[in-house]
Amino acid sequence: MFNRSYFFLLVIFISLSACQQPKEFDSPTYLGGQIINARAKSVVLSFQEEIIDTLMLDSNQRFLKAIPVFEEGLYTFQHGNEFQYIFLEPGDSIMMRINTWDFDESLVYSGKGGMRNEYLIDLFIENEKEDSFLRNLYYLDSRDLKKEIERLRVNKHQKLDNFLFESQETNNLYIRYARAAID
Repeated sequence: MFNRSYFFLLVIFISLSACQQPKEFDSPTYLGGQIINARAKSVVLSFQEEIIDTLMLDSNQRFLKAIPVFEEGLYTFQHGNEFQYIFLEPGDSIMMRINTWDFDESLVYSGKGGMRNEYLIDLFIENEKEDSFLRNLYYLDSRDLKKEIERLRVNKHQKLDNFLFESQETNNLYIRYARAAID
């Protein structure tokens, strides 16, 4: 025969388990920073082309907010007519500093999740510099140009492997994005 007290305990256990908040709420994601020479009164955060939140700047051109990050991935933030990508995970706590006069080159990240984004912005800037370098090599025959491109690609993959080893970054999605940015 079925014991009513066990049934009652089972119902309570299932009810309590179902009422637990998702992991994302246990560790909120914070995004903040300062924008030097601000050109707008806010920073707009988007994910997959959908606006997630608008972070208002205070009188010192700073912002800080717990934001709804339920899915890890590549987000964009926009200030005025400038935008950049940022890789976020639930539980990150990232601070950034930007000077709008030199937006990408002045962007600096810190905090939990900052190192991985610092690597991505450095890679972005390196790719921009290589574009102009490679334009100067277009006179080479296709085999030599391909060798130069491959040399640069291998060098970047080695840097990424060193970064992953030093930072102990294990997020597979982040690693795929970083490798894609290289290739």
